[in-house]
Amino acid sequence: MSKLKGGKLASLAFPARVISFILSDIVGDPLDLIASGPTLCIKKRNITAEAILKKYQVKVTPSVEKIVKQEAQCEELPSSQCNSTVTNVLIGNNQRALEACYKAAQVCIRSICKKMTISSLFQFKSRISITTP
Repeated sequence: MSKLKGGKLASLAFPARVISFILSDIVGDPLDLIASGPTLCIKKRNITAEAILKKYQVKVTPSVEKIVKQEAQCEELPSSQCNSTVTNVLIGNNQRALEACYKAAQVCIRSICKKMTISSLFQFKSRISITTP
């Protein structure tokens, strides 16, 4: 997986055309974080695991240190040139899912209300709070 994240999938596919249809579960939809951004080529990484370990003076085992140093060497990310052949399309996210649920709930409530008598409708509405966004 680490061979594909951070734009490496797009880099490996270059110069082929790549189209990604992306479903986001991250607030704000940052493409570089969704699934580790395999098709988003970025020029450089601002911070590495090695820098974080040094900053907080975290002691790690030699095997972990070896992996962290290998990853630091791999941080040479693909050229932004590969972005010219990549199209990232955000097709869904948390906001769109909530909006769809809201619309479905409205339809459901309307269909329930149509089947109710006037007196049962008032009793139903008094038990629940119906608000709009």
